[in-house]
Amino acid sequence: MANSIMLDKEEIKNLKSHIKKKKLKKIPVKSEHESIRIEDDGLKLILYNSGKLVYNEDNRTEGILNSILTDSKHCYSSKEP
Repeated sequence: MANSIMLDKEEIKNLKSHIKKKKLKKIPVKSEHESIRIEDDGLKLILYNSGKLVYNEDNRTEGILNSILTDSKHCYSSKEP
């Protein structure tokens, strides 16, 4: 199941840095509305030009989101309270 979150400019910068640092596999975007598309060993991320990040519930997703999000209200957890 896909989920989404809006990223601000700093978070987008953090995501791009994380992708480069971790050498995540980029694939071609499928529309002019997409900025980045990642498919890497089960991990799927799509960053839209609007700042919306669509992602799947992969084991690495939580770590990636927590490392790039700048606002504590955005702390990501896939676990229910």
